[in-house]
Amino acid sequence: MAQYDLDLFQEHHRWHYRIIKIGTEAGPSQSTVADDSRTDQRDGHASQAAARQVALAHKAKLVAMWAGGHPGRK
Repeated sequence: MAQYDLDLFQEHHRWHYRIIKIGTEAGPSQSTVADDSRTDQRDGHASQAAARQVALAHKAKLVAMWAGGHPGRK
């Protein structure tokens, strides 16, 4: 089982997000970045609210993908 957290931050006057996967089986200190909005040359968002909305939608997709029964689940 894993939990996901969001990290919103501003870089070059644009808002970005990181979705952090926190693995509960290995202990609370085990965490990895599941997605970073700066990858794939994404430009970021004009406002913090817009970045949060996109991040929450992306987080929901990740949670669904990692839920039980997904063939790519680790």
